[in-house]
Amino acid sequence: MGEKYVRRFSLWTRIVHWVHVFAFLGLIYTGLSYFIPQFGFLAAPLGGVKNALSIHIALGVLFVAMPILSLFTPYPYKGLVKAFTWDKDDNKWMLVFPKFFFAPARYFKDIVSIPQGKFKAGQKNNVWLVILFGLTSAVTGFALYYIRELHSPELLNLKFWLQLIHSLAGTISFSIILGHIYLAIIFPPFQMHGFALWNMVTGLQPAEEAEQFHRKFYEEALQEGEVVEK
Repeated sequence: MGEKYVRRFSLWTRIVHWVHVFAFLGLIYTGLSYFIPQFGFLAAPLGGVKNALSIHIALGVLFVAMPILSLFTPYPYKGLVKAFTWDKDDNKWMLVFPKFFFAPARYFKDIVSIPQGKFKAGQKNNVWLVILFGLTSAVTGFALYYIRELHSPELLNLKFWLQLIHSLAGTISFSIILGHIYLAIIFPPFQMHGFALWNMVTGLQPAEEAEQFHRKFYEEALQEGEVVEK
């Protein structure tokens, strides 16, 4: 008998996710090289600061486009509603998670006793924060690009605030992504069968892991015949 897995992420979802990830990392790299003089040396492999800016803009368009493209799935509305609807179990999960994070052995039974869907409450928060600060970066970035050639004294304050907000949004987004990476790759309680990262690589999640951390999703997968054996 092989091990059982749940089909969790489609190929299209995985492609969109990884393109979005690499676009974001590219934005951080080019943003540092363009906006912070001390990191100007990072622009050298790209052919200079002007090229870094051009790549930054192109990656920004790609970064915004990928979540939109993710809607083009067989049942996008149904999937989004199921994935990101907030309920009382999510409230309970968020109250327990801080204790579980700092004392996982003590609160493991408490956290797994709270049924979760395809995405845990923390993952839902992560998505909404990425959307919030991603949109902030996109809007301020577009405004900065639009007025980049204008140098009137009246616009100096506007440019300053736009650049400050743009940089802060990017910094906060990067911090969120670092937390996401830590929980997906390093945090021991979530690594029952190796890196949780492989869920997004293969599209499959070990059934035991899904049953413990995503019980609502696991029960739905059983009913829909999405549990496979390999």
